[in-house]
Amino acid sequence: MRDEARPSDVCLFHDDVEEYLGQANSNTIAILISSHRRAITNSVKKFANTSLTGATTILQWVRGSNNDEAIARIQTIEK
Repeated sequence: MRDEARPSDVCLFHDDVEEYLGQANSNTIAILISSHRRAITNSVKKFANTSLTGATTILQWVRGSNNDEAIARIQTIEK
């Protein structure tokens, strides 16, 4: 569900799931799932609602255009 969650909630997920699963035991995995499940579900719902209203995240804004143009816009905004 990482791709469906809000970009700001990426901290709820491990960067390398395969590595984590190889190192963790079943109890650790169960604790992770039970402690993060609600937060991940809420993040996915909020991101879906944001998408329905047409709001654009900064990541979508930057990815949706030429990177040189996006960087120029960002630098213009910062000035």
